[in-house]
Amino acid sequence: MGHIQWRRGLCALLCLLLVLSVRVASANAYEIQKTRVSAVIVMSQGATLRSSPENKGSQNKIKALSANTIMQVGGIVDGWYYVYVNGDYGFVNASPEWTRILAYWPEVAQRERGMTSLGEGPGGSYDMGVPNLNGVRFGKDDTSMVVLWVQAQLKATKKFYQGDEWDVTGTIGSHTMKEIAAFMESRGYPYHSGEVNQMVIDNLADSLGEDLVPVYIGGMYDYMDSLMSGGVGGTMFSIISNTRYKTNAITTGARWVQTCLRKIGYYAGAVDGMYGQELEDAVKRFQKDYGFEQRDFVSLGVARTMLEVYFAAGGDLDALP
Repeated sequence: MGHIQWRRGLCALLCLLLVLSVRVASANAYEIQKTRVSAVIVMSQGATLRSSPENKGSQNKIKALSANTIMQVGGIVDGWYYVYVNGDYGFVNASPEWTRILAYWPEVAQRERGMTSLGEGPGGSYDMGVPNLNGVRFGKDDTSMVVLWVQAQLKATKKFYQGDEWDVTGTIGSHTMKEIAAFMESRGYPYHSGEVNQMVIDNLADSLGEDLVPVYIGGMYDYMDSLMSGGVGGTMFSIISNTRYKTNAITTGARWVQTCLRKIGYYAGAVDGMYGQELEDAVKRFQKDYGFEQRDFVSLGVARTMLEVYFAAGGDLDALP
């Protein structure tokens, strides 16, 4: 009987050691490939951090990841990102169903295309380079730094997406889609849908070459996090006038805009988070002065310009909510 118990105890110990070895499996056990992606975010249904690049149920589960968790990417293997998140290293499914790309390594994208660096930006920011979407697409009403990049490059062609009324907003509307389709037709793709996909990005990069314009991320732009859902590559929280819906909503986004506009002389009211008529008028004056269409909401492009003017005026970045 004692011999049997000893054997059972040994088996239990071996099983425990096996589980532990799976949990602490290092990236060295797999052929981790380099990727342009530097950060991803968990999608709305959550995801699972695993110790190996495969779905083994609970056997290789490190922990559950809640929606909007941001992860730093070290590489990719067999459709799984190798990531660092909240003190743990592991693997997470790279499918757009589970994770969405936030940011890219600009120097990798530029080196692979034989391009020189476009340099440093204001406040410690750096050029995001040529985006690699890994199959992700952006359609009508989507907001992203990738869309803003496409709009900026279309402007740089000096032929497409011209005119102040077609702003570099970061949101893909009907004007953007129309001009993308026209640009792609000029490149030999007459039936393009006008959405932002990798084909559009590659054709803009090939068409412009050294004339690509830098689109900066990081550094001071990280102080826009309170306005963004998903970091530098994510979508914009709605910063819209309360008067449109006749509400008394108080938002962090409105306080952020009030802080910027007070510093640069467009707004003299309270920093209370209320997007009332006084703030709406100030936003429209700012938009007019900086070449944007006058709207009652703040787009990604307008917010970035506000931040740049605020920073140039000596505004305290840490004072932003």
